[in-house]
Amino acid sequence: MMALIVALVAFSMSVVFFGITFEFPHLAADPGGPALYPRIVAVVTGFACALYGVQHLVTRKPVSPSKGRRGTAADWWSAAIADKTKIFSFALVILLPAAIDVVGFAGATFLFVIILMMISGVNLVRSMITAVLSSAGVYAGYAWVLGAVLPKGFLFE
Repeated sequence: MMALIVALVAFSMSVVFFGITFEFPHLAADPGGPALYPRIVAVVTGFACALYGVQHLVTRKPVSPSKGRRGTAADWWSAAIADKTKIFSFALVILLPAAIDVVGFAGATFLFVIILMMISGVNLVRSMITAVLSSAGVYAGYAWVLGAVLPKGFLFE
């Protein structure tokens, strides 16, 4: 059941992101404009989530009649609590855009990587080194190579 909920949430987020791309500016020189790549990603992600949801519905395991709804909910809850890494990772992905608005792209990327690695059980030193290097690399790729203007966040404006 959790897999179906994740597929539905991810599919709905893809639809929302696809809709947001219609607010992006259009350039006469480039008909696709800056919205082309996010639209492609949203369509591919939405299609993959829809397929995953359908696959989950088609290959469902039959529920034991003796357990009933109460037993399956208890089983789902215990499995969800036992696998906190996936839940926290999913929550981090949901919170990343809000963090970009607050602390900027570089800060949010750094926090995202370090928290995700700490949740996954990586020690603090390795998490810090990886977060610094990956944040700097992603920032350099977007800001210097692509020339993108990245948000600084309202804390640093």
